[in-house]
Amino acid sequence: MNKDDILKIGVVILAISFITELFFLGGSSFFANRTTVTAENMSGTTTFTGTIRTYDPLLAVPSATDKLILDDVRKRPEVSSVTQQGSYLLIRTDTRDDVFPLASYLRSRNVSSISIANIALPTILEINTGTNKTNITSNGGIVRVETQPILDVDSEVDVSMIAVATTDGRLIDYQNPQILAKDLKLSANATITKLAQVVYSYQIPWEGRVIVKSYLDGNSSGYTYKYTQNDNILFQTPLTIDQIMIKRQFDYITYVDANSATVSPVFDNRTQVEANFEDVKPVFPASVLTVTGNSADFTSPVPFNSTVAYGYAVALPMNVSGYTISDSNETMIYNSATNRSLGDTVQVNISAVAIGGRLFTVTLS
Repeated sequence: MNKDDILKIGVVILAISFITELFFLGGSSFFANRTTVTAENMSGTTTFTGTIRTYDPLLAVPSATDKLILDDVRKRPEVSSVTQQGSYLLIRTDTRDDVFPLASYLRSRNVSSISIANIALPTILEINTGTNKTNITSNGGIVRVETQPILDVDSEVDVSMIAVATTDGRLIDYQNPQILAKDLKLSANATITKLAQVVYSYQIPWEGRVIVKSYLDGNSSGYTYKYTQNDNILFQTPLTIDQIMIKRQFDYITYVDANSATVSPVFDNRTQVEANFEDVKPVFPASVLTVTGNSADFTSPVPFNSTVAYGYAVALPMNVSGYTISDSNETMIYNSATNRSLGDTVQVNISAVAIGGRLFTVTLS
Protein backbone atom coordinates (compact mmCIF):
# COMPACT_ATOMS: atom_id res chain seq x y z
CA MET A 1 0.00 0.00 0.00
CA ASN A 2 1.60 3.32 -1.03
CA LYS A 3 0.80 6.83 0.10
CA ASP A 4 -1.61 7.50 -2.75
CA ASP A 5 -3.47 4.24 -2.06
CA ILE A 6 -3.72 5.01 1.64
CA LEU A 7 -5.41 8.36 1.08
CA LYS A 8 -7.19 7.61 -2.18
CA ILE A 9 -10.70 8.98 -2.32
CA GLY A 10 -11.32 9.07 -6.09
CA VAL A 11 -14.61 8.22 -7.71
CA VAL A 12 -15.34 5.53 -5.18
CA ILE A 13 -16.90 8.25 -3.07
CA LEU A 14 -19.69 8.49 -5.61
CA ALA A 15 -20.89 5.19 -4.20
CA ILE A 16 -21.50 6.71 -0.78
CA SER A 17 -22.15 10.35 -1.64
CA PHE A 18 -25.89 9.87 -1.22
CA ILE A 19 -25.35 9.88 2.54
CA THR A 20 -26.38 13.25 3.99
CA GLU A 21 -23.49 15.17 5.54
CA LEU A 22 -24.48 16.02 9.08
CA PHE A 23 -22.50 18.38 11.21
CA PHE A 24 -22.95 17.83 14.93
CA LEU A 25 -22.60 20.74 17.29
CA GLY A 26 -23.13 20.42 21.02
CA GLY A 27 -25.15 17.24 20.66
CA SER A 28 -27.51 18.65 18.02
CA SER A 29 -27.19 18.39 14.26
CA PHE A 30 -28.05 20.32 11.15
CA PHE A 31 -27.55 19.90 7.41
CA ALA A 32 -24.10 21.12 6.48
CA ASN A 33 -25.22 23.12 3.45
CA ARG A 34 -22.36 24.89 1.72
CA THR A 35 -22.25 28.36 3.21
CA THR A 36 -21.62 31.43 1.07
CA VAL A 37 -18.96 33.73 2.48
CA THR A 38 -20.59 37.09 3.17
CA ALA A 39 -19.89 40.13 5.30
CA GLU A 40 -21.32 38.16 8.21
CA ASN A 41 -18.84 35.27 7.94
CA MET A 42 -15.31 34.41 6.89
CA SER A 43 -13.41 31.38 5.58
CA GLY A 44 -9.86 30.08 5.76
CA THR A 45 -7.71 26.98 5.78
CA THR A 46 -7.01 25.12 8.97
CA THR A 47 -4.99 22.08 10.05
CA PHE A 48 -5.72 20.38 13.35
CA THR A 49 -5.33 17.13 15.26
CA GLY A 50 -8.62 15.36 15.83
CA THR A 51 -9.79 12.00 17.14
CA ILE A 52 -11.68 9.39 15.11
CA ARG A 53 -14.85 8.77 17.14
CA THR A 54 -16.71 6.40 14.80
CA TYR A 55 -17.04 5.27 11.21
CA ASP A 56 -20.34 5.21 9.37
CA PRO A 57 -21.52 1.55 9.25
CA LEU A 58 -20.68 1.04 5.60
CA LEU A 59 -17.77 0.37 3.24
CA ALA A 60 -17.52 0.97 -0.50
CA VAL A 61 -15.41 -1.43 -2.59
CA PRO A 62 -14.89 -1.73 -6.38
CA SER A 63 -17.55 -3.82 -8.11
CA ALA A 64 -14.71 -5.73 -9.82
CA THR A 65 -13.77 -7.28 -6.46
CA ASP A 66 -13.26 -11.02 -6.82
CA LYS A 67 -16.53 -12.95 -6.47
CA LEU A 68 -15.01 -15.48 -4.09
CA ILE A 69 -13.92 -12.68 -1.78
CA LEU A 70 -17.38 -11.11 -1.92
CA ASP A 71 -18.95 -14.49 -1.11
CA ASP A 72 -16.73 -14.69 1.96
CA VAL A 73 -17.67 -11.14 2.94
CA ARG A 74 -21.39 -11.90 2.72
CA LYS A 75 -20.91 -14.84 5.11
CA ARG A 76 -19.28 -12.70 7.79
CA PRO A 77 -21.60 -12.17 10.79
CA GLU A 78 -21.03 -8.41 10.97
CA VAL A 79 -22.15 -7.85 7.34
CA SER A 80 -25.84 -7.00 6.94
CA SER A 81 -25.91 -6.49 3.16
CA VAL A 82 -23.84 -6.05 -0.01
CA THR A 83 -25.53 -3.99 -2.71
CA GLN A 84 -24.56 -2.46 -6.03
CA GLN A 85 -24.19 1.34 -6.07
CA GLY A 86 -23.19 2.50 -9.53
CA SER A 87 -19.76 1.08 -10.35
CA TYR A 88 -19.10 0.17 -6.71
CA LEU A 89 -20.44 -2.18 -4.09
CA LEU A 90 -21.72 -0.92 -0.77
CA ILE A 91 -21.15 -3.18 2.23
CA ARG A 92 -23.32 -2.34 5.23
CA THR A 93 -22.28 -3.50 8.69
CA ASP A 94 -24.43 -4.19 11.73
CA THR A 95 -22.65 -1.61 13.87
CA ARG A 96 -20.12 1.19 13.54
CA ASP A 97 -17.64 -0.87 15.54
CA ASP A 98 -17.56 -3.47 12.75
CA VAL A 99 -16.12 -1.12 10.12
CA PHE A 100 -12.43 -1.08 11.05
CA PRO A 101 -12.14 -4.87 11.61
CA LEU A 102 -13.93 -5.54 8.31
CA ALA A 103 -11.71 -3.05 6.45
CA SER A 104 -8.65 -4.78 7.95
CA TYR A 105 -9.97 -8.13 6.72
CA LEU A 106 -10.50 -6.71 3.24
CA ARG A 107 -6.94 -5.34 3.17
CA SER A 108 -5.67 -8.82 4.05
CA ARG A 109 -7.43 -9.95 0.88
CA ASN A 110 -5.88 -7.08 -1.13
CA VAL A 111 -9.15 -5.15 -1.37
CA SER A 112 -9.22 -1.42 -0.58
CA SER A 113 -12.34 0.09 0.92
CA ILE A 114 -13.70 3.52 1.71
CA SER A 115 -15.88 4.68 4.58
CA ILE A 116 -16.70 7.93 6.36
CA ALA A 117 -14.76 8.76 9.51
CA ASN A 118 -16.42 11.00 12.10
CA ILE A 119 -13.58 13.02 13.60
CA ALA A 120 -13.91 15.12 16.73
CA LEU A 121 -12.65 18.68 16.43
CA PRO A 122 -10.59 20.46 19.06
CA THR A 123 -12.41 23.27 20.78
CA ILE A 124 -10.24 25.97 19.21
CA LEU A 125 -9.15 26.10 15.55
CA GLU A 126 -6.65 28.50 14.01
CA ILE A 127 -7.69 29.50 10.49
CA ASN A 128 -5.66 31.30 7.85
CA THR A 129 -7.90 33.62 5.87
CA GLY A 130 -5.15 34.65 3.48
CA THR A 131 -4.76 38.04 5.10
CA ASN A 132 -4.41 37.02 8.74
CA LYS A 133 -4.65 34.17 11.19
CA THR A 134 -7.38 34.00 13.78
CA ASN A 135 -8.78 31.57 16.32
CA ILE A 136 -12.35 30.32 16.11
CA THR A 137 -14.37 27.95 18.28
CA SER A 138 -15.81 24.65 17.06
CA ASN A 139 -18.02 23.95 20.09
CA GLY A 140 -16.66 20.38 20.06
CA GLY A 141 -18.06 19.51 16.65
CA ILE A 142 -17.54 16.56 14.30
CA VAL A 143 -16.19 16.58 10.73
CA ARG A 144 -16.95 13.74 8.33
CA VAL A 145 -14.07 12.59 6.15
CA GLU A 146 -14.16 9.99 3.38
CA THR A 147 -11.14 7.73 3.89
CA GLN A 148 -9.84 4.21 4.03
CA PRO A 149 -10.42 2.86 7.57
CA ILE A 150 -6.78 2.10 8.29
CA LEU A 151 -6.92 3.44 11.85
CA ASP A 152 -9.17 2.22 14.64
CA VAL A 153 -11.53 4.49 16.55
CA ASP A 154 -9.98 6.75 19.18
CA SER A 155 -6.92 7.23 16.97
CA GLU A 156 -5.63 10.76 16.54
CA VAL A 157 -5.14 12.09 13.00
CA ASP A 158 -4.06 15.35 11.40
CA VAL A 159 -6.78 16.91 9.24
CA SER A 160 -6.83 19.86 6.86
CA MET A 161 -9.98 21.61 5.65
CA ILE A 162 -11.55 24.91 4.71
CA ALA A 163 -13.43 26.35 7.66
CA VAL A 164 -16.30 28.84 7.45
CA ALA A 165 -16.98 30.90 10.56
CA THR A 166 -19.00 33.86 11.71
CA THR A 167 -17.14 37.11 12.19
CA ASP A 168 -17.40 36.62 15.93
CA GLY A 169 -15.43 33.37 15.63
CA ARG A 170 -17.90 30.46 15.55
CA LEU A 171 -17.45 27.57 13.11
CA ILE A 172 -20.58 27.12 10.98
CA ASP A 173 -19.38 25.01 8.05
CA TYR A 174 -16.42 23.19 6.54
CA GLN A 175 -15.31 21.98 3.10
CA ASN A 176 -12.80 19.51 1.62
CA PRO A 177 -11.66 17.78 4.83
CA GLN A 178 -8.69 15.44 4.29
CA ILE A 179 -6.67 13.24 6.61
CA LEU A 180 -3.01 14.12 6.21
CA ALA A 181 -0.08 11.76 5.73
CA LYS A 182 3.60 12.48 6.23
CA ASP A 183 6.59 10.90 4.48
CA LEU A 184 9.19 10.12 7.13
CA LYS A 185 12.82 8.99 7.25
CA LEU A 186 13.63 7.32 10.57
CA SER A 187 16.26 5.08 12.12
CA ALA A 188 15.49 1.98 14.19
CA ASN A 189 17.22 -0.94 15.86
CA ALA A 190 16.30 -4.15 14.04
CA THR A 191 16.99 -7.75 15.04
CA ILE A 192 18.49 -10.24 12.57
CA THR A 193 16.22 -13.29 12.36
CA LYS A 194 17.87 -15.29 9.56
CA LEU A 195 20.28 -15.18 6.67
CA ALA A 196 17.96 -14.79 3.68
CA GLN A 197 20.36 -14.50 0.77
CA VAL A 198 24.00 -14.24 -0.28
CA VAL A 199 24.82 -11.85 -3.12
CA TYR A 200 27.97 -12.20 -5.23
CA SER A 201 28.88 -9.16 -7.36
CA TYR A 202 31.27 -9.42 -10.30
CA GLN A 203 33.07 -7.19 -12.74
CA ILE A 204 33.63 -9.77 -15.47
CA PRO A 205 36.74 -9.12 -17.60
CA TRP A 206 35.93 -8.41 -21.23
CA GLU A 207 37.60 -11.61 -22.43
CA GLY A 208 35.58 -13.66 -19.92
CA ARG A 209 32.16 -12.18 -20.70
CA VAL A 210 31.16 -15.00 -23.08
CA ILE A 211 32.38 -18.02 -21.16
CA VAL A 212 30.90 -16.80 -17.87
CA LYS A 213 27.43 -17.75 -19.11
CA SER A 214 28.46 -21.38 -19.30
CA TYR A 215 28.82 -21.41 -15.51
CA LEU A 216 25.28 -20.12 -15.13
CA ASP A 217 23.15 -21.70 -17.81
CA GLY A 218 21.74 -25.01 -16.68
CA ASN A 219 22.88 -24.49 -13.09
CA SER A 220 20.26 -22.04 -11.84
CA SER A 221 18.81 -24.20 -9.04
CA GLY A 222 18.87 -22.33 -5.75
CA TYR A 223 19.88 -18.94 -7.11
CA THR A 224 19.03 -16.14 -9.50
CA TYR A 225 21.35 -13.94 -11.50
CA LYS A 226 21.38 -10.71 -13.45
CA TYR A 227 23.97 -10.33 -16.18
CA THR A 228 24.68 -7.26 -18.32
CA GLN A 229 27.12 -8.24 -21.05
CA ASN A 230 29.21 -5.43 -22.50
CA ASP A 231 30.32 -6.13 -26.08
CA ASN A 232 31.90 -2.72 -26.66
CA ILE A 233 35.49 -1.59 -26.97
CA LEU A 234 36.52 2.03 -26.48
CA PHE A 235 39.35 3.97 -28.17
CA GLN A 236 41.74 6.28 -26.35
CA THR A 237 42.62 7.87 -29.70
CA PRO A 238 39.70 8.58 -32.09
CA LEU A 239 39.65 6.77 -35.40
CA THR A 240 39.95 8.69 -38.64
CA ILE A 241 37.45 8.07 -41.43
CA ASP A 242 40.03 5.99 -43.27
CA GLN A 243 40.67 3.91 -40.14
CA ILE A 244 36.93 3.35 -39.66
CA MET A 245 36.64 2.03 -43.20
CA ILE A 246 39.49 -0.43 -42.52
CA LYS A 247 38.38 -1.55 -39.04
CA ARG A 248 34.78 -2.23 -40.05
CA GLN A 249 36.03 -5.01 -42.36
CA PHE A 250 37.02 -7.26 -39.43
CA ASP A 251 34.39 -10.00 -39.35
CA TYR A 252 33.82 -9.78 -35.58
CA ILE A 253 32.97 -6.05 -35.71
CA THR A 254 29.23 -5.29 -35.83
CA TYR A 255 29.53 -1.50 -35.44
CA VAL A 256 32.34 1.05 -35.34
CA ASP A 257 32.62 4.82 -35.05
CA ALA A 258 35.41 7.23 -34.15
CA ASN A 259 35.29 6.50 -30.42
CA SER A 260 34.08 2.93 -29.99
CA ALA A 261 33.17 -0.36 -31.61
CA THR A 262 30.81 -3.23 -30.87
CA VAL A 263 31.81 -6.83 -31.42
CA SER A 264 29.82 -10.00 -31.87
CA PRO A 265 28.40 -11.22 -28.52
CA VAL A 266 30.13 -14.56 -29.00
CA PHE A 267 33.57 -13.11 -29.84
CA ASP A 268 36.03 -12.91 -26.93
CA ASN A 269 39.55 -12.90 -28.44
CA ARG A 270 41.06 -9.89 -26.72
CA THR A 271 44.52 -10.57 -28.16
CA GLN A 272 43.20 -10.25 -31.70
CA VAL A 273 41.40 -6.98 -30.90
CA GLU A 274 44.56 -5.56 -29.30
CA ALA A 275 46.50 -6.42 -32.46
CA ASN A 276 43.87 -5.04 -34.86
CA PHE A 277 43.32 -1.81 -32.86
CA GLU A 278 46.83 -1.27 -31.50
CA ASP A 279 47.00 2.14 -33.16
CA VAL A 280 44.12 3.55 -31.05
CA LYS A 281 44.88 1.90 -27.68
CA PRO A 282 41.63 -0.02 -27.09
CA VAL A 283 39.95 -0.15 -23.66
CA PHE A 284 37.91 -3.20 -22.69
CA PRO A 285 34.99 -2.41 -20.30
CA ALA A 286 33.86 -5.07 -17.86
CA SER A 287 30.47 -6.79 -17.84
CA VAL A 288 28.36 -6.74 -14.68
CA LEU A 289 27.02 -9.87 -12.98
CA THR A 290 25.20 -10.44 -9.71
CA VAL A 291 24.37 -13.91 -8.42
CA THR A 292 21.91 -14.18 -5.53
CA GLY A 293 21.64 -17.40 -3.57
CA ASN A 294 18.61 -18.03 -1.40
CA SER A 295 20.25 -20.15 1.29
CA ALA A 296 22.90 -19.57 3.92
CA ASP A 297 25.27 -22.20 2.51
CA PHE A 298 25.10 -20.98 -1.11
CA THR A 299 28.36 -20.64 -3.02
CA SER A 300 28.41 -19.02 -6.44
CA PRO A 301 29.37 -21.31 -9.33
CA VAL A 302 31.18 -18.48 -11.16
CA PRO A 303 34.99 -18.77 -10.81
CA PHE A 304 35.82 -15.04 -11.14
CA ASN A 305 36.81 -12.59 -8.43
CA SER A 306 33.80 -11.21 -6.60
CA THR A 307 32.62 -9.21 -3.63
CA VAL A 308 30.11 -10.84 -1.28
CA ALA A 309 27.20 -9.22 0.54
CA TYR A 310 24.74 -10.85 2.90
CA GLY A 311 21.02 -10.23 2.99
CA TYR A 312 19.48 -10.76 6.42
CA ALA A 313 15.81 -10.90 7.28
CA VAL A 314 15.27 -8.45 10.12
CA ALA A 315 12.44 -7.77 12.55
CA LEU A 316 11.62 -4.19 13.40
CA PRO A 317 10.32 -3.15 16.82
CA MET A 318 6.63 -2.39 17.12
CA ASN A 319 7.38 1.22 18.08
CA VAL A 320 9.79 3.59 16.35
CA SER A 321 10.28 7.22 17.36
CA GLY A 322 6.88 7.36 19.00
CA TYR A 323 5.02 5.68 16.10
CA THR A 324 3.50 2.20 15.97
CA ILE A 325 4.38 0.13 12.92
CA SER A 326 1.48 -1.45 11.05
CA ASP A 327 2.07 -4.82 9.38
CA SER A 328 5.35 -5.23 11.29
CA ASN A 329 5.45 -8.93 10.44
CA GLU A 330 6.48 -8.23 6.84
CA THR A 331 9.92 -9.58 5.93
CA MET A 332 12.54 -6.91 5.32
CA ILE A 333 16.02 -7.55 3.99
CA TYR A 334 19.03 -5.80 5.47
CA ASN A 335 22.15 -5.96 3.32
CA SER A 336 25.54 -6.17 4.99
CA ALA A 337 29.08 -6.51 3.70
CA THR A 338 30.01 -8.50 6.80
CA ASN A 339 28.76 -11.82 8.10
CA ARG A 340 26.53 -11.42 11.15
CA SER A 341 24.94 -13.72 13.69
CA LEU A 342 21.28 -14.44 14.32
CA GLY A 343 19.92 -12.23 17.08
CA ASP A 344 22.36 -9.39 16.35
CA THR A 345 20.93 -5.88 16.59
CA VAL A 346 21.63 -3.59 13.66
CA GLN A 347 20.66 0.02 13.10
CA VAL A 348 18.62 0.48 9.94
CA ASN A 349 17.19 3.48 8.13
CA ILE A 350 13.52 3.22 7.20
CA SER A 351 11.13 5.14 4.98
CA ALA A 352 7.48 5.20 5.96
CA VAL A 353 4.17 7.01 5.61
CA ALA A 354 2.80 8.28 8.93
CA ILE A 355 -0.92 8.72 9.50
CA GLY A 356 -1.85 9.60 13.01
CA GLY A 357 0.42 7.61 15.29
CA ARG A 358 0.96 4.69 12.91
CA LEU A 359 3.52 3.94 10.20
CA PHE A 360 2.52 2.36 6.91
CA THR A 361 4.45 1.14 3.84
CA VAL A 362 7.61 0.75 5.93
CA THR A 363 10.69 -0.06 3.84
CA LEU A 364 14.38 -0.16 4.51
CA SER A 365 16.19 2.72 2.83
